[in-house]
Parts: sequence; structure tokens; C-alpha cells
Amino acid sequence: MRVLEIILTVSTLLFMLSFVFRKLPLKVQMGLTAVSITLCAAQLWFEGYRWQMAGVYVIVLLGMFIRISKIIRGRSQEPLSSGKTSGTSIFRLLKRCSVAAGLLMVIGSAVLSSILPVVELPAPEGPYAVGVQTLHLTDSSRPEPQTPDPGDSRELMVYVWYPAAVKHGMHTAPWLPGDRQSNRKLMSAFAGSLRVPSFALDYWRYIHTNAYPDADWLRSEGPYPLILINHGLGSSSLLHTSLAENLASNGYIVAAVDHTYSSTATLFPNGTVTGFNDSLSADNFTGTGTQLGNIWNGDNRFVLGQLKQQFADYINAEQIGVIGHSFGGAAAYEAMFSVPAMKAGIDMDGSLYTLTGPKMSKPFLFIESEEYYNVKKQNTDPDIDAEEKIMNNVSLNGGGRLYIKGTAHYNFTDLQFYSSLLKYTGMTGSIHSARSNEIVNRLVLDFFNEHLKGIPYDPDDPGAAGYDEVVRP
Repeated sequence: MRVLEIILTVSTLLFMLSFVFRKLPLKVQMGLTAVSITLCAAQLWFEGYRWQMAGVYVIVLLGMFIRISKIIRGRSQEPLSSGKTSGTSIFRLLKRCSVAAGLLMVIGSAVLSSILPVVELPAPEGPYAVGVQTLHLTDSSRPEPQTPDPGDSRELMVYVWYPAAVKHGMHTAPWLPGDRQSNRKLMSAFAGSLRVPSFALDYWRYIHTNAYPDADWLRSEGPYPLILINHGLGSSSLLHTSLAENLASNGYIVAAVDHTYSSTATLFPNGTVTGFNDSLSADNFTGTGTQLGNIWNGDNRFVLGQLKQQFADYINAEQIGVIGHSFGGAAAYEAMFSVPAMKAGIDMDGSLYTLTGPKMSKPFLFIESEEYYNVKKQNTDPDIDAEEKIMNNVSLNGGGRLYIKGTAHYNFTDLQFYSSLLKYTGMTGSIHSARSNEIVNRLVLDFFNEHLKGIPYDPDDPGAAGYDEVVRP
């Protein structure tokens, strides 16, 4: 819960108790009423309305009207123990029921606000402030394969984080990148993906990042290594914000490509929001995965070329890496072959769609969830056997494989911060979100530091970093 929400909730509970005790002086009753109304107005003004607090808002308004009406009628509050007739007994019963219902509403609001909080993304751990820019890129050399119009070119949105020189008075960027109307479309798309009502996510508009929009680049420490991030299929680049910010704060340029029609939703500058078009087949994952992967890596090649042109003064073209989650992790593995500029890569919990071809000759790291690792152990599918062989062989070129105890698939995204309830759906594991985020960020940073910056790291000694949850099969 946010600060004013906590204060308002406590005040509302005291406000309700003032209706129970008759002997409270009128000044105290009116004072509690005024305080609750003032706090409610302040919370709405400074922090903003969200539906989780609706019970508190209703109780404050009802209490205000009841108290004002009694003052106008010149009647004082009756104690619960007053009355000697059956009529007053009924009144007492109704009053008790009303107070109990009010308490449940306030407590319910507090619970909902706690389990569905306005997320505060973890602060980056590096020494640099972080800037963020949004790019709208059009690849006129490629038609858009997901639309029927042959004249449509492939359009992409790319989020770029970088070490920044932040000026006094600048404010961090909101997590959602558009105006209010566009963000409603984004939240509606995310709600559909999570199978919850659209209004359930309207409080996401209050989430802020740790990056400063369009801040000046920090020139003195560059040029910087570049890392591309590929989101999962039906996911979003926005869900890798904390990973990108942490890398940028440690001296990297990070570009997250929103693969159009493969993300939950992609917002374009004109307000258009494209949705998710699932083009994979479970019966032919290798074939359809390869087709979609070719599109994604066409995106990666194009974006990489554009970034080198636009930010030539800041990018070290000899130090480029790639990382992805889920299908994006598989695309990252393929990018190591199809994009020669890639020097090192990481797959976070992604099943490979490329199981044949040359062996990996560049450093590559597989980070799996414990859930996926255990599923593969119980499966005798020949494709899984081929994938296991690939994962075991990457250690020959400075890479490796590991899994993290207590994790599930979405512990590799920022979605894990959005509610503690997710672990009951199986989307995240038993590990605390802050802990899994810390471990993943550290592993990713150490790997790229070694292979892009030349900072030594011993991949066979996870205990040195204090992470007992890291297991290397």
C-alpha cells in the first residue's frame, strides 16, 4: 500500500469507531470526520484513485453524510447499548451489522491494496543514472507478414536504456509509455492476456520506472557495450524494464525490441495498438518456431543496424550481446548464428526451436526455472534430449547452463512484482520476487561483464556470490 492509503485506512477505522461510542465529544466526532474527508481528498489528489480502495472511499462518504445529517437534525449518536423497546433493539442490530459490514469493506480494501500494489520496480544497482528513449522504426525493405496488405512494411517499437547525465528537477518515466487513452488500450490488452477484467489493471498507470525520459547521454564513460532484449511470445518488452535499467546503470546500452504482433500489445506514436497474433503450432513447434524466429531475427538485424547509425558515438560495435526470455531466449540463441555481430548471449527459460546445425562457437548461457528443469527431467521427448545436448555443450566456449531453485517461468520478468497471488497460478514460483530478480540480474551482469567487458567471472562458483539457489546440473 502507498503511504497515504495506509494513513487513510487507519483514519477510516477510527472514524467508524466514532459512530459506536456515544460518549465521544461532538468536537472529537467532527474532528475525525474532517480528518477522514481531508485524507481521502489528499489521497485521491496526490496518489490517485484505484479500485482496490473503493471500500474505504465509500465508508468515508457514507460516514460524512450520516454525521452531517445528524448534526443538521440536531441529534447525537445513539450508543449500541441504548434503547429499551423492540424498535431500538432492531436499530441496535442494524447498527451493529452496518458497522461490521463497514469494517469488512475497509479491511477488504486494505487486503486488495496489499496483494495488488502499485509496483515499485527495484532500483538499479549500478553507479550510473539511467535514461530511456522510445524509437519508432520502419523497415521498408520487409513487408509485414502478419497483415493482409502487401504494402505494409514492418514497423517496430524499440525502448532504449542508457547511462545518462540527469539534470536537477527531472522526473522518472511512467512505466506505460503512452497518453491516457493509449494506455487504456495497453492495459486492456494485458488484462485480456491475464484473463482478468480490464478495470482490474487500471492502477498500472501509476507505476513509474527508475529511468529518466530523453535524458542526455553520459558521454564521459562511453562508448558502451550494446545488449538487445527479446521478450517472450505474447509478452512485452515493458516486462523487462528492471533488467534493462540495471544493465544500463552498470554501463550498457540496452535495446528491447517489441516484436509487432508477437507481443501482448505494441503501442505506436499515432495511438495504434497492435495485438497478439499467435502463429506457433504445438504440433509443429520446430517448423513454425523457425518461421517466426526468422522474422524476429530480421527485426534484430534491422534494429541493430539502426542503433549503430543513430547512436554511433555511444555504441561499442565490438561489444554486442543478446538476451531473451521464453521464445525470445530461443531467438537469442538463433541470433548468435544469424547475426555475426553478436558476441555473447543468454536464454532465460526458453525452449529452442533450432535443434540442428553447427555447434555454438561463442559464449552462451542458459538460465532455466526449476519448474522447466523438472518438467524436462520427467519427459522422454527426443526434441528435449537434443536440447539438453545443446545446453550441455555450450560450456565448451565459455558459456554454461543453470537453474534457479524456486522459480517458474515468469520469475524472469517484472510480472513477478505485480502480485503475490501469481505463485498460486503457477506463473511464478515459491522464491520471493526480490530475491529471484536479484539473482537473475547478478548472473546476467556477471556474464556480460566477462564476455563483453573482459571483467573476470568464475561461472563454476555461484556460491561465491552467495546464491545457494543457483544450481548447475
